[in-house]
Formats: sequence, C-alpha cells, structure tokens
Amino acid sequence: MEAKDFASGTSSRSTKLIHGGIRYLQNGEWALVREGARERQRVLKLAPHLAEPIDLLLLAPNWYTFLKYWIGVRLYEFLGQVRRDDRHRLVWGKALEAVEPSLDRNRYPYGILYREYLTDDARLVLANVRAGCALGGVALNYSPVEGLLEDAGRVAGVRIRHRGSENSIAVKAACVVNAAGPWVPDVLAMDEPALKSLVLSKGVHVVLARSDLMINQCCLLVADDGRPVFAIPADEIVYVGT
Repeated sequence: MEAKDFASGTSSRSTKLIHGGIRYLQNGEWALVREGARERQRVLKLAPHLAEPIDLLLLAPNWYTFLKYWIGVRLYEFLGQVRRDDRHRLVWGKALEAVEPSLDRNRYPYGILYREYLTDDARLVLANVRAGCALGGVALNYSPVEGLLEDAGRVAGVRIRHRGSENSIAVKAACVVNAAGPWVPDVLAMDEPALKSLVLSKGVHVVLARSDLMINQCCLLVADDGRPVFAIPADEIVYVGT
C-alpha cells in the first residue's frame, strides 16, 4: 500500500549508489556493513542490468589517513566478500593524476579506488514491485493507510483509502510491515500514540553543471565534521551529497 506513487519519496532521491555501507565502519557497525554488502551482491545477481560497476575514488589528505582508509577498505571488502577482481587499488603521484587530472594533489595526495555500483533507484523500486506482483502479490499506489485493524490485541491488517474513493477498504493480513520511511511514526501512532518518534537524518544533494566540477570519477572525501561526501558525475551534471 503506497500513499502516493511508487518511489515518489526518498526512494527516487538517493545518491544512486548500491554501496555496502562503508561509512558505517567508523562507528563499528560491522553487522550492518556485512548485511549491506551482501544485499548488494544479491542485487548484482538478481538485477545486473540495474547495477553499473564504477570505481569510486576515496581521497586522503595525508599518509596517516590514507593508511586508516586502506585498513577500512580491506575490512569492508572482507565483510562484503568482494570478489578478487573487484578489489581496491592504491593510487598516488602520477597514477592519481592519471585517474583524476583536475584534482588538487597538494590537498589530496593519496587515493584508493574501490568498486561500487550505480543504479537507477526508481527503476529498482519498480522492479521489486513487478517481481512481487508476478509472484501473486498486489501493489496499490495512491492508497494511504488510514488505520490499523486489530484482532486479539495484535495488528491484523490495515484500512486504506484507494485513489481518493469515498469509502475506506479493510485489508486483512497475517503480517503487516511498516515501511513508510520518514512517515513510520505516523503509522505507529495509529496503534501506539505514546511511542517515541524517530530521529530523522536529512540527506542533501546539490546538482552542479559538469563544467563547474570537472571530474572523471565518482569521488568520496570526508568533510571536516567527519561526514562522507560523494561527488558523482552523470552525463552533463555532477551531484554532490552526503
């Protein structure tokens, strides 16, 4: 049951990367990294047409940071069971200049190229919807949930309003999954109004003309506050975001 159209929210406004969650290594979230990397392998197997391999350039400002990143990438590849052919390579000096000629190598003298995958996030959502329907499921868009059905103290379905119809529709289910993204608290409040709401994080993407940021590679650097920042070229634009 989708409140608006499929992939109309966060699912079509991502960084377009199918990545294994390398950013979570710095917080020691090993299980999350392993799960993300293995889910990525699953996408590669099931939908290779929606996973374009790219080399992402991780930039380091000094030798110590370079060594720290190298250890992190090695651990990332181990947890994600990355194939030998897809493993990283180290670049500096002339090799780094050849990879990214416009880079200020005084500021970022070292780099690590490691494998990630680009996708069309909205198409990936639609592929999941179509696969579910092919297996006997039913997917309804413009069908917001207005209430929960209960049976013996447990959630046993939802009440929806399909495409603005006058009357709501009761849909019973053995299992109800709340996958409403940032609207998860709104659905939870239908059952437990006193539950604490989620603490949301905002991802921001800035779109630049390719002529304003002339890079060849997808690049990743870490901002002063510790957050990773991606710069990803796509046709005539480059989008930059966290």
